[in-house]
Amino acid sequence: MIARVDGRGRIVLEDPMALLLALQDEVADGKARMGIEVNLVDDLLSDRAGDQSLA
Repeated sequence: MIARVDGRGRIVLEDPMALLLALQDEVADGKARMGIEVNLVDDLLSDRAGDQSLA
């Protein structure tokens, strides 16, 4: 559980998995709004594979 202060005298306990899923939903929504259809992981791995400075 993750505890955080949410205002004066209020503590919120959150499930880390729920936070991760919410973040993933936000990213997916942002990609859809921006018209991004590429898998970001595959795109990053492709960029790194072609980066000679990492060899």
